[in-house]
Amino acid sequence: MFEGLALALLLCAPPELEAHRAELDALAGRIQELKLRQIHGENVRRELERLLVRAQEVAGAIEAELQREGALPTALPPSPDELRERADAARDEADRLAAAIHALDIRITTASNELRMAQFGASLTTGQDPERHRRLRVLVEQRQLLAHRLRLVLADAARLESEAKAIEGER
Repeated sequence: MFEGLALALLLCAPPELEAHRAELDALAGRIQELKLRQIHGENVRRELERLLVRAQEVAGAIEAELQREGALPTALPPSPDELRERADAARDEADRLAAAIHALDIRITTASNELRMAQFGASLTTGQDPERHRRLRVLVEQRQLLAHRLRLVLADAARLESEAKAIEGER
C-alpha cells in the first residue's frame, strides 16, 4: 500500500521535489561512505556532521513541499497527557542535572580546599600551582553550564505543563 503511495508521489512530484530527493540520495551514499571510513580510523567527523546537517535540511524541505501539496497531513497538536509526560521527562532531566551540579559542588569544594592548602604551602616555599587554578576554573565553568541547562529544562517543564492546562481549559 505504502509503496503505491510513494510511487504515485514520485510520478507526480514537481521538479524541485525530485531535485531534493536526488540530493538526499547522494548525501545518504556519501554519509555511508564516510561512516565506513570513520570505522577504519579516518578522522572525517567534521565532513560527516556537515553532511548530516545538510541531509536534515533537505529532508525538511521535502517534508515541507509534501505538506504544501497536501500529500502529508499536518501534525496534530499534542494532547494534554502527552504534554504532561514531556513535562515529567523534563523534570526527570532537571533532577539528573541537579544531582550532577551537586556532585560538581563537592568537587569544587575539594579543589578549592586543595588550592587553599597549596597556596598556604606555597607561601612557605616557592610559587603557586597554575594547574590547580585551571582545574578549579574548569569545574566552575562546568557548573555554570549545568546550572544554565537546568534553568532551561525547568522553564520547558513549566511551559509544557502550562500548555497542557490551557488545552484542557479550552475543552
